[in-house]
Amino acid sequence: MRSMRLTRKDLLKSLVVLVLYACATTPSQAAKDSTFDVPFKTLQGRATTLRDYAGQVVVVHVFTSWDVPGLRQVPELGRLLAERKKDVAVVGVGLDMEGALALTSFERTFKPGYPLWLPDAALVAGRTPFGQVQEVPRLYILGRDGTVRQGYVGYVPYADLIKMVDAEIKRR
Repeated sequence: MRSMRLTRKDLLKSLVVLVLYACATTPSQAAKDSTFDVPFKTLQGRATTLRDYAGQVVVVHVFTSWDVPGLRQVPELGRLLAERKKDVAVVGVGLDMEGALALTSFERTFKPGYPLWLPDAALVAGRTPFGQVQEVPRLYILGRDGTVRQGYVGYVPYADLIKMVDAEIKRR
């Protein structure tokens, strides 16, 4: 068996290859972008983003149509939107396996008063600024610049929700 001796040049080449490999296998660019650039689909199948809400505080409600705490949050988010419409936008993102079929029925029944969207594969895989969504419901409060300011798992009482949103509105 022949002995193999590595030179500094060989080590440097190996290091460059490892760094390039690591760069190629890091999470997608979507994870580094603003939440305003995360892709979603409307219930009609059109691609959309949160970009239209830039400059507003955005509340993103990630839920399923069968989770009780998530259902409990829906009318309160509608109320929040009605009371703070000038400064706040609310979007619901449904993770139901049945997709648009379940959410269309949900929308007709509960009339949330804000758009309901479907997640993109990147959101489901955790490759967005929202991170891995492992439990529902989840509530994210985004700053006017699209930064995730706060994230919560479970039901958030209305009094707490309004305090958090008002604090973000005042942030300017």
